[in-house]
Amino acid sequence: MIVTAVASYSGLPEPMLARSERLPASGDYSFEVKWDGFRAIVSTEGALRVRSRRGWDMTEHVTFLAQLPVRAVLDGELVALDSGGKPDFPSLCECLLQRRSSIRLTYMVFDVLSVQGESVAAQSCRERQLILEDLQLDGLRWRTPEEFDDGAALWAAVCKHDLEGVVAKPRRVPLHAPRARLDQDEEPRLLALRAGARGRTEPKARAAVRVTHK
Repeated sequence: MIVTAVASYSGLPEPMLARSERLPASGDYSFEVKWDGFRAIVSTEGALRVRSRRGWDMTEHVTFLAQLPVRAVLDGELVALDSGGKPDFPSLCECLLQRRSSIRLTYMVFDVLSVQGESVAAQSCRERQLILEDLQLDGLRWRTPEEFDDGAALWAAVCKHDLEGVVAKPRRVPLHAPRARLDQDEEPRLLALRAGARGRTEPKARAAVRVTHK
């Protein structure tokens, strides 16, 4: 499969997508919980802009994100958390699609693409993670999820707690290709391993070539 980078109508970068593979047996990866929510690219560089994975302009539904304490372009997942801190996807849909304002949303920020108008998208995943941590985005309505070194242990934990899955990121390479054609066998890959109600015992993955823009 060939993926071509295309700028979105909103001027925000296209989110990086995925394809099926297995948990990497080797390599320098970091691992995160995969959140069951709506993907959201958020820009606070100027007026707030928020777009979904498929290009839906979500800005008017998540105006609370205008209070983010940074001027940046961020990538993450909008989730509705239940009383136990687990994502509740039906409640998220009620909030965004049926406009149930009583449901509180949280933005899980897992990547940063630009800060103060300067693109960092060509930097490695590890470098961007350090930039993201320096932004200290941990508040009532947004969080920076923790990353882990042991993918197998995290996989076991998300299966135990019936979470959606695990994401694996190659630390030392950028997942960035502005206006380029990416061959899946040559480019670095991001792996999204699904667990949750499907209850897999052998981790199979959905891997992604993520495409962003300067």
